[in-house]
Amino acid sequence: MSNNLSFSLPNESRITFNVKNVYCLGNSGRTQVDIQNHILELEKQGISAPMNTDATIHPISDYLVTQDGNIQVLGNNTTGEIEYLLLINEEGSFITVGSDHADRVLEAQSSKYFKQICQKPIAKVLWPLEEVIGHWDEIKLTCEIMVHDHWELYQEGTVASLLGVEKVIELLQKNNVYSTEGIVVYCGTICLYKGKFMYPTWYRMTMHDPILNRSIILCYNIEILNDIKDKIEIST
Repeated sequence: MSNNLSFSLPNESRITFNVKNVYCLGNSGRTQVDIQNHILELEKQGISAPMNTDATIHPISDYLVTQDGNIQVLGNNTTGEIEYLLLINEEGSFITVGSDHADRVLEAQSSKYFKQICQKPIAKVLWPLEEVIGHWDEIKLTCEIMVHDHWELYQEGTVASLLGVEKVIELLQKNNVYSTEGIVVYCGTICLYKGKFMYPTWYRMTMHDPILNRSIILCYNIEILNDIKDKIEIST
């Protein structure tokens, strides 16, 4: 299965990216301090600490990656989190911003399927990696959520707290999943501004390059599908 996405580039050209494989990284903090800070944050939400803090790779279905501005989820227990994304195909390496939207109840149950339940939004703009790699740690990530009709800060930081692109590529190669045939990698998130999950229906995520003075913005909302609890009687 494959998933074709369309992106614009800084030179105003367009690229069609044929997604063949998608991966989400776990324990992707750059240092042990960064990893432990994220683990402590998760433990406060009832999510157990992992037995091993080495960086991990979780494959997910390619059809989950979406550029739609609306995603449907089951129940009220899902949240998004901002991540930088690495995309690699035969045309080169690119970065953008996306959301690893996931079910937190399943995550608390240590289910290996929790990342597979929700669609993963991705922006519609790519930056060639070579344009930012020289000032990589300056790239800023900001996630805002809609609360009572106004945007409220949810996450904010730089990619300096996350594994660098070179380390991500090394991790892919070490696990024999590196490819130039269309891979998308969700490279981990930054800490929550208030230290706890919120469950909004609107997200605005921004990747900002202060050196080249440009931004990529991703906005999306969620539509909650509630369980049908009414008894349905079938006449005979």
